[in-house]
Amino acid sequence: MTKFDFRKTKLIILDIDNTITASDGEITKETIETIRKVINKHISVVLCTGRAANYTMEKSIICNSSPIIISDNGAIIYNYKSKICMFSSPFPNDTLNKIAIICNNNKIDCVFNTINGRYRFYNNKDNNYIRDIKLINNPNEIKEEVTQIVINSQTQSNLIKSIEEILALGNIEQTNTNINAQKENGYYFCDFNIEGVSKGRAIKELMSKLKIKEEETICFGDSMNDHSMIEASKYFVALKNADKELKTIAFMITEYDNNESGVAKFIQKYII
Repeated sequence: MTKFDFRKTKLIILDIDNTITASDGEITKETIETIRKVINKHISVVLCTGRAANYTMEKSIICNSSPIIISDNGAIIYNYKSKICMFSSPFPNDTLNKIAIICNNNKIDCVFNTINGRYRFYNNKDNNYIRDIKLINNPNEIKEEVTQIVINSQTQSNLIKSIEEILALGNIEQTNTNINAQKENGYYFCDFNIEGVSKGRAIKELMSKLKIKEEETICFGDSMNDHSMIEASKYFVALKNADKELKTIAFMITEYDNNESGVAKFIQKYII
């Protein structure tokens, strides 16, 4: 691969957590400045994450990337400047009610993600993992599409039971979890999307809408939920700090990790 080929890039897709953010969760100044230079060269820079839309928009504004975001693990493509939803894959309302019942019976927290907010069902007063989210008594209170569901618990067995029961409903995929790994802030979590949702699928949708080719797109990521990005672009670059398995199938690996602005340094070297 040569500099010349990378300089044909028209679209850069960036995962957020531990890709463009350092270990403290902040985007480095070098990364922000590099994205500014890329945008000035009329290259689109789109954030693509498993996180909710409001979080993604916040990070997009901080780093001055393109106003188009891909959030909820690929369930949403949204232009927050024009306030146009370019693509979504929502849950049916009856499925939301069934999941709420499962979570209530197993006494675990459940959060419904939408473009404009997050709604927490079942108020576990001992749960400090989920904060600053609107509490609801019934999913029917939500007046917009729900594109991702996040459940979490301090108790592994309760979460495993809930995961099994939710997946048994059908047409639902588990898209990210730490159930077999270390707890995050003392909690186990699991993300769910409608079957077929992935970052890769959303990137393909966006490329089609923007009329951008695979060879004109480069993606960056660090974890296994970024795996599907490889299906969308010839050029998937794993961070130095990425999962070992992901690095074995990546097109390239950055010389520097997320704390060293690995993405920014790669872009400076190969694209601008």
